[in-house]
Amino acid sequence: MLTQMFDHFRKKCVYQISMDAKNNHSLPPVYHLFGDLTSLQTKKRKRILSDFGYDPSLRRPLEKMESGSWNQNNLKLLKKIFADPMYRKLVLHLKSINSSFFVFFSLLSERKFRPRISFNFLNDLIQIPNRSQEEVLNIIQILEELQILTSARLPQSVSELIAMEQSRIENLAKNSFTESIFFYPDPPFEGDVWIQPILSNLALFEEGKRQHNCVYDYDEKIREGRFYLYHITGKVPCTVSFLKIDEDWYFDQIAGPCNKPADPDTYHRLEAWRLRHGILILGDVFRLGKAPTWMLD
Repeated sequence: MLTQMFDHFRKKCVYQISMDAKNNHSLPPVYHLFGDLTSLQTKKRKRILSDFGYDPSLRRPLEKMESGSWNQNNLKLLKKIFADPMYRKLVLHLKSINSSFFVFFSLLSERKFRPRISFNFLNDLIQIPNRSQEEVLNIIQILEELQILTSARLPQSVSELIAMEQSRIENLAKNSFTESIFFYPDPPFEGDVWIQPILSNLALFEEGKRQHNCVYDYDEKIREGRFYLYHITGKVPCTVSFLKIDEDWYFDQIAGPCNKPADPDTYHRLEAWRLRHGILILGDVFRLGKAPTWMLD
């Protein structure tokens, strides 16, 4: 009789201890983004997400965020990415989510660009956890050029993407212009002795041949009013592009022959010209206190 009572008491104690442990489990530190961890301790993780308006299935990606990426802006961006069916599965299968991930998707959002990408490509991209904004922007610009070609295969790594771009540049150099000449809409800014707008598809084709790049891929986007390109003369001849977001024009990129960097003098001259014409750069929307539309989606 005493043995039975003791066994019953022991089982009850073990059960109570296990229940206490379950109820007092430690939340991963990332949940501090939702408030004080002590006050959230009694809630299940999916319930916390639900209470704050997040998809409960976001729990796994959330807990993969590296500590250097813990902030409210990234949390909102992760919510937006995860809600997109094109990227949902990719995000779920990543082993970690770091700064390079958020720089990549933040720039995509700013540019209103939604490319098809493979899991292998995204996973390779974030293997370098702190890629610079300039490096990621260059990757995105190549993706934009390749996206125009619906038949282009999806690159499986960043190095393959760059190799595909180089191959296309080499093929373009072998081609000749066979289309009817089309004059683009008026340029958004007047040129100068050293910087001139590219006014037609023929001029754009010749720019690509001369500079050994793929600027002709911008033909349709220029016709639609989303981009405008200029040619710069100087120590290193360059092609410079500007991107229209809503009603504002932004500096996009500048490159010399074979996409090599421009020389410092050209950078300085272009910066002064940009400021005179009120051309923005990505990031100015935050300094000016203007909320870009993609933040409000």
